[in-house]
Formats: sequence, structure tokens, C-alpha cells
Amino acid sequence: MATPGVEFTRLDGQTGVVRPSAQGVLAIISPSEKGALNEAESFARSSDIFAKHGDGPLYELAAFFLAQARKPVVCIRSAASTAATYSAITSTGGGTSVATAGVSAPYDSYDVIVEFVDGGTIGVAGITYRYSLDGGANWSAKTALGIANSIVIPRSNVTVALAAGTVSAGRKLTFTTTQAKPTGTDLLDAYEALRVTASPWDGVLVETEADGTIIAGLDTWLAGLEAQGRYRFGVVNTKKRGASSEATYKTDLTAIRNAATTIRVAVCADGAPLLGAPARGLSLFRPASWQVATRAMSIDLEVEPAYVALGPLPSCSVIDAANNPTKGRLENLYPGLDDLKFTCFVNYPDRAGVFIGNTYLFSPDNSDYVYLPHGRVMNRAMEIVFSTLTTELSRGVDKNKKAEPNGKVYILESEAEKLEALAQTAVERELGTRVSDVRILLSRTDDLGSNGPGTLTAQLQLQAKTYAKKFAVSTAFVRTISAPL
Repeated sequence: MATPGVEFTRLDGQTGVVRPSAQGVLAIISPSEKGALNEAESFARSSDIFAKHGDGPLYELAAFFLAQARKPVVCIRSAASTAATYSAITSTGGGTSVATAGVSAPYDSYDVIVEFVDGGTIGVAGITYRYSLDGGANWSAKTALGIANSIVIPRSNVTVALAAGTVSAGRKLTFTTTQAKPTGTDLLDAYEALRVTASPWDGVLVETEADGTIIAGLDTWLAGLEAQGRYRFGVVNTKKRGASSEATYKTDLTAIRNAATTIRVAVCADGAPLLGAPARGLSLFRPASWQVATRAMSIDLEVEPAYVALGPLPSCSVIDAANNPTKGRLENLYPGLDDLKFTCFVNYPDRAGVFIGNTYLFSPDNSDYVYLPHGRVMNRAMEIVFSTLTTELSRGVDKNKKAEPNGKVYILESEAEKLEALAQTAVERELGTRVSDVRILLSRTDDLGSNGPGTLTAQLQLQAKTYAKKFAVSTAFVRTISAPL
């Protein structure tokens, strides 16, 4: 006679446990002052990034991301075949010395002013100057020129040659520089470095002027990753509007829209000054992609980065002290790019600061992949299902004992239900509150009669959340308040 008691049977493999998500980890591909080319490395401190890569947009962007998102960042220094440039110098004030810029390649895009505090003769001690790299927002201390005939601005690689002659106190030299940029060919090696790295990452920001070729190349590479069960997204930025008219800028970006579409990449337009960026405290014009990628990685993957309640973008302004638009473009003032699915900045009359208008994927018209969260949520769902079903590869699957009238042999219903439940449980555990509904459906009509490799087809269905983009409100004076609609 058995002793009374309660027995438990331990069941394993019922929860569909998958590898942790890399959610919120940004990879950055960008030129920089130094460091090995096309080598991916994860960082958690900006000082370590500076030690390896020095000055330039890679360090500046990574430092901003670390300060705002508080997530690790993966940095890849790319080659940059498009050389850095200098504009012509505008000189105001007295003196006979002719200034020439451009004997070295600047590390970044700067808005340079050199002001002579004390005048004198070039080659004779006594001349002093100060400089600004951000259009006068921040100034250096007064510096003695000594007997030198050139100015080298530290940590920028910006140089100005001064010909023989004199400079007067108060004279100003004004010019801009543009950073070196990677081409589509340069990016291939950077993409490969990111493909093979063991460091986790969720999305990649490519720091260059994106055109149709760049966008299509990034989409092709991301699609290739999906064959390995790695589902990721990209963020890029077009050229800035600069001195172009709004009509010219829209024409140029329409050509980009006509040249490429993708469900994997968000394409941002123009940008804004990043006030007092954490790396060096400079207020330089930065692409909108910096803010968009950082905001996206700072929030949950189903949240639209344009969600107004998140507040204005940090350290970002296109409005001057007189409340007039300055550097940077606002879509609500110059509409047209939003219709082309470019992600743009906007502002609202009752709120201070700059906001994201719509965080689009650069998808075809009528695509189900409209906003960045659609791509990110689907990416994670696919990754979960991939990981879960990978554990079931080479597992023996029972079939129905009898063939169907058509001669085909199908999966046993209980086996199909078990596989569906395994994947369904794994997806629901992580994405249950991030989508309205989810369903995994395994085909019951795959012919499994052969003893060769069996292919089981399935469908992952997600019902995405709706993102409120407009409220249509009617107004009326009434005798009495009616019941709710």
C-alpha cells in the first residue's frame, strides 16, 4: 500500500526562455581623430571613448548618448573618403596680414571665429587672440601668438596661416569647416565590423550625409543580418538645409525619397544646435538623427519617440533670444518633408523647446511599417520566436498516423499546439503589454511524409498599438451638456 502524499513532476522547457534583449544599446559608425578603423567596441564611459578615438563627431555623439540614454554604446571609427573642408575666410577689422585657412583637416564641423585682442606685426611678440568653435557661443581664453605665423586651434585640427603684415585689435576672422564623411564604400568595412562583434546592440546610427545609395546600402546590410536571426534598425540623416531655400531643400530630399525606401531605417532631415554638449560644452549644429536615436534608445521600444509628454529634446534649440527661428528647420513652419516620411523637428505654441514630429520608417507608401516603434517591436518579436524555435531544431516531431486523402502526412495536432504555445508564451511574456495582441500560428498542412528534413511553416501575427497623431474636436455652445459620445 502506497504511503499517502503529493507528488510533483518537474517539467522543463515550458517557458520559452530567450536570450536577453540588447534594447537601448546604440551602435555609432562615424569618423574620429584617431583609433583603429572598423573595430567595434562597447563603452560605458565617455572618457574611455576619448582616450581611444580622440575628438570628432564619434566622441561628441557617444558622450551625448551616454549622458542622456544612460545605456552602453558601441563605437566604430569608419574611414572617411569624403575629405573635410574649409569655407573662405571673412575678415573684418584692420591690418595688412592675409589669413588663409585649410592646411590641415578639421576633426568636426565647426563655426569658427578668431578675434585678435591685441594687435601687432606678424612674427613679433605682442599679438594676442581668442577663438570660438561654435559661432561665439563659447570662447577660449586670451592666447599669445608669440612669433608664430599661424594659429592652431587645440583639439580641432583647425589651422589659420597668417601672411607677413599686421593685424589690428578687434579684427575677426570668420569661417566654417565640414567634417570628413564616409562614403557607401567606406561603410561596408564598418558594417562588417559591427556584424561580427559580440557586443550587443539594438540600432545603428550612421554619421554621414545620407542619400539614396547610403540608405539602400544600410537596408541591404540590415536585411542580411536577419538571415542570422539578428533583427536591427538604422538611423541616418540627410544633409542639412544650410543656406538653401526651403524649396530647393525639398526638391533635393524628394530625389532621395524617390531613390530608396526601407522598413528598417529612419531617415532624419536637417538638425539643430546642440547647446553645451557634454563632451566639450560646445554648441554646434548637429543632425536631427543624434536626438532621434538617443530619444528612441532612452524609452521602451513600443513608445513613439515623438510622444509629446516625454518633453522637449535636451539641449536643443532652433529659437534665438528674440523667439525667432535661427539655425535649424521646423516642419510645422515649413511643411512638406513629413509627407515624404522624413523625421523632422517641430515646436508647439504652448510648449517651450524642440520636439520630434513623427519618427517615421522610410517605408513605402501604404506599408504597415509606419513608425519606428513598429519596426522595433516586430524586430524583438522575431528575435524571440527565432530564439525559441531554434531550441526545437532537430527535435523529433510526431506526425498523424494516417495519410490524408491527398496522400500527404501532416503534423500531429498536439505537437503543433505545443510548438505554438512555446513560442506564444515567450513572446507574450515580453511583449504582452507592448502590443494589442499577438498570435503564433503553425501550419497544419506542411507535408511531412518524407524522412528528409522537415520544414514547418508558421506565422507571427502582431496587432500593433495605434499612435494618436490627431484629435478632431468640434466646438459648440449648447443649452445643456449632452451625454458622452
